[in-house]
Amino acid sequence: MYSLLFIFPIVLYFITKRKPDTIRSKKLFIIVMTLVLSTVSGLRGLGTGIDTYNYYMNFETIQNTSWFMLISNITDYLQGANVTDPGFFVFVKIIQLFFSSFYVFNFFVALLITSAIGLLIFYGVEKISGYVLSYSYYISLLYWNIPNNLTRQSIAIALMVFSIFLILRKRKMSAVFLMLFAILCHRSAFLGIIPILLLYVKKTKWTFLSIILLTPLLFLLGQEFVNLLVLISDSERYLHYMDSETSARPLAYMLEMFLFYLMGIGIWKKKYVMNDIQRVSYSSFALSVAFVSMLWVDSDLLRIGMYFSIFGVVYIPLCVEHFKKHSWVIYIIVMMLFVGRSVLRPENYQFYWEKYELSDRYRYYE
Repeated sequence: MYSLLFIFPIVLYFITKRKPDTIRSKKLFIIVMTLVLSTVSGLRGLGTGIDTYNYYMNFETIQNTSWFMLISNITDYLQGANVTDPGFFVFVKIIQLFFSSFYVFNFFVALLITSAIGLLIFYGVEKISGYVLSYSYYISLLYWNIPNNLTRQSIAIALMVFSIFLILRKRKMSAVFLMLFAILCHRSAFLGIIPILLLYVKKTKWTFLSIILLTPLLFLLGQEFVNLLVLISDSERYLHYMDSETSARPLAYMLEMFLFYLMGIGIWKKKYVMNDIQRVSYSSFALSVAFVSMLWVDSDLLRIGMYFSIFGVVYIPLCVEHFKKHSWVIYIIVMMLFVGRSVLRPENYQFYWEKYELSDRYRYYE
């Protein structure tokens, strides 16, 4: 199913080709892709992704949970109690005021994250041809996880992106509120503060170059850094990362990220003038390369780097479009890389009406 999704941005490119790079064409492109990706995510079965069935059970439990209990969980959490992400349960309860279907809830979460991505693309990517790259990158490397597996982080990442736009519109208190709620939805969202801080770093060259030093350091001290993150999270759920052993490292993904990083060197060499979204995307994606080193500790930590790799929807076309010479050759190679990765990766997507098999930690379900 994921491989078929590449058809949509390519078809939209040819549909909008008569009037390329106009505001109307760009908005049409983003609206259609947002609705398509949200619909596919909303129709996914409980066997799609390791965590979807767990979120389904949480959804059913929350329907029978009182508002008093949910608010009490938040106050207990703020007082230091070991309560798991109470903001997410409040978020679900709010959605349930309007919809009682888990599949509609999935559609809404997908609409939230794809709308945030659409904003990044609209303000950060200059050409429609770049939009094809942006959505191809997202479908290939992120969509199967965000939102089709990691629901809480999808919400947190979307709120982080919205916070960035609020800050750019001088609405800092609203941004602070969104980020606090994002952290209540998932503790890892405190990492989303870093891209927000990068808004205030004007010289992206030094941020980009610092990754050269930071990456090998995290490779050497990766386990210690992971242990620090676990201690900051103050949650027993993540203690297993402190003595994690993994044999299945995503080497292809790690190599891809390093290659994308190298593509960005030409940007600061040419002293290209970037707008605020391009600048924060450039620096944040470069930082995601440093977090790739944590996959050497545990491949499941891929989710941590998504607070930064999400900005690849701007970074990738930004780099490709400014190669000037041989840009279309590089464009085609990158597209082939995205499509090839999606085709070769084992796919576990099923629609909700199809028969499916759950992860080993669940019983067999039809």
